[in-house]
Amino acid sequence: MRKSSLVLFGSGALAFLICGSGLDGPTAKPCAILTAASFAVAAVGYRLWAAAERKEAHENALEERRRKEIEAAEKAFEESKDTTFQVWLESGKLDVQV
Repeated sequence: MRKSSLVLFGSGALAFLICGSGLDGPTAKPCAILTAASFAVAAVGYRLWAAAERKEAHENALEERRRKEIEAAEKAFEESKDTTFQVWLESGKLDVQV
């Protein structure tokens, strides 16, 4: 979606410049219509591009959050194993609650 929105924005912006340059010639009315239409195409492309950027940022934030949760779980598991081992060393029993 990101690439297609960039293509849409680029083509709309290019058409806006091309059609806008013909506004002072003998074909001013068709050029004005095409300029407005190409501006609309560029605006839609820009909005889609912005939405794709927001979606990508949201996915990156979710991925970072999942990674941090996994690291926290692994750390808690390692601490639990260490605590169990220390209790076993001190008491010789594995079923003692901390």
